[in-house]
Amino acid sequence: LLSGHIGGANRLALRLSSVLGADPVITTATDVNRKFAVDEFAARTGCAISDMQLAKAFAAGILERDLPLASAFPIVPPLPGGVYEAGSGALGVYIGCDVREPFQKTLRLIPKKLRVGLGCRRGVCASAITSAIRHVFAENRLDLRAISGVFSIDLKKDEPGLLMACRENGWSVSFYPAQTLQAVPGEFTASSFVASVTGVDNVCERAAMVGAEQLLVSKTAMDGVTVAVALEHWEVHFG
Repeated sequence: LLSGHIGGANRLALRLSSVLGADPVITTATDVNRKFAVDEFAARTGCAISDMQLAKAFAAGILERDLPLASAFPIVPPLPGGVYEAGSGALGVYIGCDVREPFQKTLRLIPKKLRVGLGCRRGVCASAITSAIRHVFAENRLDLRAISGVFSIDLKKDEPGLLMACRENGWSVSFYPAQTLQAVPGEFTASSFVASVTGVDNVCERAAMVGAEQLLVSKTAMDGVTVAVALEHWEVHFG
C-alpha cells in the first residue's frame, strides 16, 4: 500500500500497466488536471519538502489558478502545467539549498546538493563537529537538509568524533587520499602546517570541491574543526 505521489503508487501503476497492457487508474487531482504535483516531483528528485501543510495548500491552489515557481538552479523547459517562473507572489515554490523565501508563503524544495568538506584535529568530539557544521549553515543561510554528504581526508577515516557526528545526523561520510585532494583544480586557503601533517595544503575546501561546481563557503574554523561547503551541479528537469 503506497501513497500516490511520495510513495510512488502512481509511477508504479504506470509501469505495471505498460507491462500488463492494462489501463492505469490515476485519481489524484493534480494528475487528472495535468498540473504540477509538487510532492511527486520532490519524491522523484530526492528533494526535502519544507512544510507539508504548505505543500497541501499549494496542491489545492494550483487546481484553481497558476502559481509561481523560482529556482536557484537552472530550469530545463518545458515547465509543467499550472506553474510559471516568477520571483514574487502570494504562494509559490522555491527550489534551492538556501533558506530564502521569495514569496509571501514559500514552499521550499531542498535538493541534496551541498557537499560539506571537513577537517579536524585529532580527538575532537562529535558535538564540536556537529556544532561547527550547524554554525556554518546558519551563518550562511543554508538548509541542513541539503547536505549530500561529509567529505574529508583518509587520515580521518577512523576519527571517532567525526564518524559519530555523521552517524547521529544521518550524514554519509567519504574520505579521499591526499593525492586526490591535491589534484583538485582551483585556488584554496593554503596552510603550510596542514600540508606538513596531511600532505595537502587544505583539506576541507578541497574535499568539498571533489566533483563539485562551486565553492559556496570557504574554510571556516571553529573549536578544532574546519568546514567548507561546495555546490554540486544540478538542473531542474520536470520530466
